[in-house]
Amino acid sequence: MKLDYRKIIYLKLKKAGKKPLTFKELLRSCRGKGFEFEKFTKAVDKMKKNGEIMEDKFGIRLVDPKKFVKCEVVRLNKTYGFVKNLATDEEIFVVGKYLKGAMPHDIVLVRTFKGEGACTEGEVMSIVEENFAKFTGELVSEFGVLKIVPDMLSKYAMTFENPMRLELHEGDKVVAQVTKRGTRHSEHVCEIVSTYGSSMKASACAMSVLEVNGLTPVFPSEVIFEAREVSDYSRIKEEIPNRLDLRDKPIFTIDGADTKDIDDAISVERTKTGYLLGVHIADVSHYVQPKSQLDNEAFKRGTSVYYANR
Repeated sequence: MKLDYRKIIYLKLKKAGKKPLTFKELLRSCRGKGFEFEKFTKAVDKMKKNGEIMEDKFGIRLVDPKKFVKCEVVRLNKTYGFVKNLATDEEIFVVGKYLKGAMPHDIVLVRTFKGEGACTEGEVMSIVEENFAKFTGELVSEFGVLKIVPDMLSKYAMTFENPMRLELHEGDKVVAQVTKRGTRHSEHVCEIVSTYGSSMKASACAMSVLEVNGLTPVFPSEVIFEAREVSDYSRIKEEIPNRLDLRDKPIFTIDGADTKDIDDAISVERTKTGYLLGVHIADVSHYVQPKSQLDNEAFKRGTSVYYANR
């Protein structure tokens, strides 16, 4: 007989009422003939992600949809943050001590209540799904030990590891990644991913912001190789018989000489009755083939980013 673990877990927690059950207590109550531990744990994890149950320091309990809402962490500051209700898109203000160490883009269960202002306030009760968490910060020295003070997440210094043995100094601007979560931001353990030198330099701060947002001015070598291949003149020359050749006409673009994406141009010719305007658009789909390295990189980047005079 195939066991419905979700139903079993739901009934056991419903029977427990307001009293949460520890994982061991829930496991013990659910055991029976044909029980499979792996399927049980998968059902528990799935119910957590679906927001059907939540787990805190007291144990596991059913989620009352009237009391708790499923949200995404959208913004964090040093002393507060905002989460977005996934059902209504309403933003909810959360004081720092009520964030429970949640990171940007984490999916969380939130208890909402009426605050002093007009904005709805909330408290993170459980983190349903953790996000890959990178952040920028500055290195400080506390009693001779280097620690990282995040730019946005927390006002407290955090301990870190340096597995890549990067050369680090007090005052450096760095990018770090959380490797072990605590119940508060100050309790998270992280490792240094990269360093950009002195945080007093604007360029160091700019590059760290680009990296933490998944943006890089460096293209992978295989993408550079494909770009060189398609721009090889011998290949372009082979295509000329298949095209309308307009190279003898004065066609120009209004983009500057340092632009990164010349993909349109115009031409103007005088005719007997007036002028002929030619609009010339690059046939990008000819040389950027689906699923190629160029296509994959373009899809990953999505759009051009112009940042800090770059």
